[in-house]
Amino acid sequence: MVIYPQPLEYLKPMRIMEASGDFWYKKQLYTWGEMYAQLEAYKTKYGNVCVPTNKKEYPQLDMWLKNQRTAYNKKQLPEDKRLRLDILGVRWGPGPKRGLLHEKAICIHIGIKYNGAFNYSEDEAMILASTLKLLNRFPWLRDANVVHTGNKKEKGKESHDFKYIDRNGEIKYLSAKSTMDDKNDKISPRGGQSQPKKFNDEVFPGSLYCCNYNLKRKIQLDTVRVLKYMEDRTFDCPIIYYVESRNENSLIYPPTPFCYKDKEITWSVPHDRWANSSLLKINGIPVMEIQFHSTSRDNMNARWFLTNTMKVFSKHFDKPIPI
Repeated sequence: MVIYPQPLEYLKPMRIMEASGDFWYKKQLYTWGEMYAQLEAYKTKYGNVCVPTNKKEYPQLDMWLKNQRTAYNKKQLPEDKRLRLDILGVRWGPGPKRGLLHEKAICIHIGIKYNGAFNYSEDEAMILASTLKLLNRFPWLRDANVVHTGNKKEKGKESHDFKYIDRNGEIKYLSAKSTMDDKNDKISPRGGQSQPKKFNDEVFPGSLYCCNYNLKRKIQLDTVRVLKYMEDRTFDCPIIYYVESRNENSLIYPPTPFCYKDKEITWSVPHDRWANSSLLKINGIPVMEIQFHSTSRDNMNARWFLTNTMKVFSKHFDKPIPI
């Protein structure tokens, strides 16, 4: 690490990667090799390379990793450096890979067929499966005829990730959710992204969809209806929840119905100024984000902030069970 006054061109932004791979962070220059050594040390200590944002022990490592991914996506990352990062297990792909890996790992752990295309690393899925303790907690699942649905529709409706037959002979469901770290713990309801018209028809049946502006207005005028819709499609069955940065799985049981009485509900952006994203807050705490994508993509996404939601509605949730 070299410490000396930072040149004027590096004053803003504070974190920059030079073409050589060296990395400026708060007036300090780190070589690529020094940052790689930090990543090696992190993996030795934590068993993965999923570095949370602003981790005090390695404050610059998350930004450096993001720069490596940016260079990779722009085809500017040298092959030898990419291979070294591959060895440590750095992932270059988009977020959905984590969810599919998680579902694949659950299938391997239980010993059932994975339904659907899986174009990722079988080895990674095997490693993740080895950390699961679901069958240790619930050994009867071995004989419960668990089926991975692959998020296929059943009777025209989005299915859960898994279904099984309980000890009373009734069909039950399991959901699989995953996140990078506790600060980025947004989870989607069953079915994932939606089209605005479909969302309108399901949340506001009988109300005509004419445009996104009108839908945003309805969402903010009747927010409790939206919350109940999202609640029914997210917390209606146990969730197998994986946090990649901690390499931990837990089982979250369905909460009791949320009570919105006496709760202060606000939005970060009012409907008439809402372009892409607006945060839904309860008592000042963000619990949901609703995004409308650009005109090139006719879809929208509504996701819970799980940690905040469990905090705001703590009386409704049981303590998660490590699995």
